Amino acid sequence: HKTLALLAYLAVTAQRHGREALAALFWPDYEAPQANAYLRHSLWELRKALGEDSLETEREAIAVILGEDLWVDVVRFQELLVAAGAGEPTQLEEAAALYRGDFMAGFTLRDCPDFDDWQSLTAEALRRQLQQALATLVGAYEERGERTQALETARRWLAVDPLDEASHRALMRLYAHAGQRGAALEQYESCRALLHDELGAEPEPATIALYEAIRSGSIGRHEEQAPSLQVTQRVVLPADSTPFVGREGELAEITRLLTGPDCRLLTIVGPGGTGKTRLAVRAARTHAARFRDGTVFVSLAGEDAGDALPAVLAEALQLPLPPERLRSSLRDERHRQLLEHLSRRELLLVLDNAEHLKEALADLIQELLAAAPRLRLIVTSRERLGLPEEWILEMRGLAYPGPGRIANLESYPAVQLFLQVARRNRVGLELTPTDWLAVVRICQMLEGMPLGIELAAPWVRMLSCSEIAAEIERNLDFLTTSQRGTPERHRSLRAAFEHSWHLLGAREQEVFARLAVFRAGFTREAAEQVAGATLADLMALVDRSLVYREPAGRFGLHEVLRTYAAEKLSLSPQAEQEVRSRHSACYLELLARVGEDLKGDEQQAAVALLEREMPNLQLAWQHALKVGDWAGVRQALLNWTLFMEMGPRKRESTQAARAAIAAVRKALAREGPSPELEALLGFLLASWRYHAMTLDPGEPPEPLIEESMALARRLPECREKGLIFLLNGIHSPVLAPAEAIALVRESLAIFEALGDRWAAAMAQIVLGDALMLGADDPAAARPFYEAAHAGCRALGNRWGEAMGLVGLALVAQRERQHLEALEFGRESLAVYRDLGNPWRVLGTLDLLTQVATEIGDAATVRACLEESLEFLEQTGTCSEAVRTLSRLAVLARADGDIAATRGYLERARALCLETGDARGADEAARELAALDASGTP
Repeated sequence: HKTLALLAYLAVTAQRHGREALAALFWPDYEAPQANAYLRHSLWELRKALGEDSLETEREAIAVILGEDLWVDVVRFQELLVAAGAGEPTQLEEAAALYRGDFMAGFTLRDCPDFDDWQSLTAEALRRQLQQALATLVGAYEERGERTQALETARRWLAVDPLDEASHRALMRLYAHAGQRGAALEQYESCRALLHDELGAEPEPATIALYEAIRSGSIGRHEEQAPSLQVTQRVVLPADSTPFVGREGELAEITRLLTGPDCRLLTIVGPGGTGKTRLAVRAARTHAARFRDGTVFVSLAGEDAGDALPAVLAEALQLPLPPERLRSSLRDERHRQLLEHLSRRELLLVLDNAEHLKEALADLIQELLAAAPRLRLIVTSRERLGLPEEWILEMRGLAYPGPGRIANLESYPAVQLFLQVARRNRVGLELTPTDWLAVVRICQMLEGMPLGIELAAPWVRMLSCSEIAAEIERNLDFLTTSQRGTPERHRSLRAAFEHSWHLLGAREQEVFARLAVFRAGFTREAAEQVAGATLADLMALVDRSLVYREPAGRFGLHEVLRTYAAEKLSLSPQAEQEVRSRHSACYLELLARVGEDLKGDEQQAAVALLEREMPNLQLAWQHALKVGDWAGVRQALLNWTLFMEMGPRKRESTQAARAAIAAVRKALAREGPSPELEALLGFLLASWRYHAMTLDPGEPPEPLIEESMALARRLPECREKGLIFLLNGIHSPVLAPAEAIALVRESLAIFEALGDRWAAAMAQIVLGDALMLGADDPAAARPFYEAAHAGCRALGNRWGEAMGLVGLALVAQRERQHLEALEFGRESLAVYRDLGNPWRVLGTLDLLTQVATEIGDAATVRACLEESLEFLEQTGTCSEAVRTLSRLAVLARADGDIAATRGYLERARALCLETGDARGADEAARELAALDASGTP
């Protein structure tokens, strides 16, 4: 968050800034040393994201380097304004087109008031520059006689600041010159009313004088007369009963569409409870001044008959027609009267809750758009209208904190809404750290759905936030209210969803329920294989806002909608079991299918694919264990283990292995001896032992090795046997070095006999490790590392290639060939970064740190430690993070950088306090005291 703000500040100001000033601006609540440490970390993140050459950093000053690779819209906007000189429309038009919303709208740093002040002042300055550009463009268009462009530009000018009288005068003048005297006079009345309501003031003398001139006919008298319109601007919108929260991005997009020439029908679609109505009303109110004949809101929630729509609209618009004619059974007459009234009106019409009248409304809207060229419509609906003129804005939940996010929680709109509602129900509410975590969990479970949050938050009167979260997890019906004035469809999430459910056909209901078995999204192919969903089925559910499609092509269900669909699926236990079995088979087959990619040149893509599908893979694995699909488990096991090792989820591998071991033991106890199950158990035990060695050191390894080896010895010469030997030979605390080497040699012989080149290369790496680390024989280890490196390169196995390079780096380090060791280590590090494997990255960084320390390369040591710190914090390895901070403090002290030293020590102390490490916190405090006692500033 602050790194992004820092980039914006440096890029927009486009000048050099002192380090101390930047640290004080962005971390005002911290002492200078800690603030400087945070600043250094943010600069490191910027270099990593933008490239080493993106920043100009000196000891005292910092600047961002703009160029072809780093383009800033604000800078370009201001360059165009300067280049436009006296008002060349082309460059001014380009500048105005760049301005798509206020500067950094919705962004805030609540603990940085000076930055927020700068952001606010910059936004205001840019807004004023836009107004000046639009004013200049209006004048240029007038001089050219381009009245349509002048009017559109003047309306946009007015929308930027409705209290700017100059824009009102421009519109009055343009209307008068176009012969629309009534519109010009109405514009004055609109201006006068707005000034009175907002400021308690009267119009400026210049505005009054222009009004008198138009009224008397001295302006516009000699102009070519256009048909005069009877204009009565009406703004009929529901009042906001509570503060509006978030949606800055959606409002900016609506502004872009409404101020452009193309969008005349905007449909805001989304599931019930996502805040479509509030957004439509806020957008309409924002742009009401742009529409000469008014802005009118029409609720369709209580209307049942599609043929009554013309009458409903006519009444909302207050057409001067007798009610009996409006209610006439003559459809053509009703349409004619409505279309005639709107044909010359410049109007914004908001039609709310349209899904149940979709067919009739779509037909009527097409006629309205054809007859009324200045009419614009915003429609809210759970379903698309399906019109070619329709522009779609899809609604999801409010932004909420992701996993692991604990900073700046109040900057997230979902959290803001929860707090707003909670504090209305319990005045003076203050949250404890536990409460904050529970609020985040609530927002995550509800995926930011406003209705769900508004139903959950009032429970603070009776329950803690943790209890509210637990109730939501337990029961969807917990989210209900009896509050007066709440529409029936919003009294509970279930009511909102039932409304959508009853709009579905039987086929759509069946498919929607089946899709509940997926987690975190699914592909089109998986939906067809598991739920029998055709592309037409998916499109229908997307159109009804029950399924969403992500930009990358995946589909998904909002989590609470998924819970509702799962309840529907559970009403048919046999169908549910069949769908879950198909889901398990689908994803176990995926694991088996990507095996060659994991071992070859499509490795990175395969890891990314499996990472995206991780929740579905875990569910498939659990179901297979539950129902005893041992063939599926065995088929997928190696690739599952390999993915866990290659990807960022090594810690979860022990949990999966432990659950599988328990399930296999139960099956053996129930069914008796089975070679297939025993082979499976032997591999699982060896895999668990290997991963537990680093992640769960408290697990005694001896029983695991002994049992898995006993099972392996009973197997024929097969891959499972070789893999069990290989895994048990890796850094074994039980076997003597010679025994481990012999065991790995035996596994290598099995793989070579089977012609398994991938497994043979892995065994060569492990054998090199055993010779290098166990027997301390680098010369004997080198040829195995070299052979493995060459074999993996031939296969396209970059992960294995990187492992071979690490082995060669270890050999070079032992042989004191330090530059060669650094080269090998850096090459392997690049691969592990690409694969996103934090554990391998950390191990390689540690090796590079050791080598750099041996040759006194302080810069490399510091860079490796800084990167290690990021990964340690990412993986939650706090004790190692503290040790790394202490090492960085030592380096900074040696460099004489006392501020950085203090910053590292304070971060270490804070981390120790956060994790309950009192001893570590005391040690950091002693070092800080010693630093203070030394008299250094």
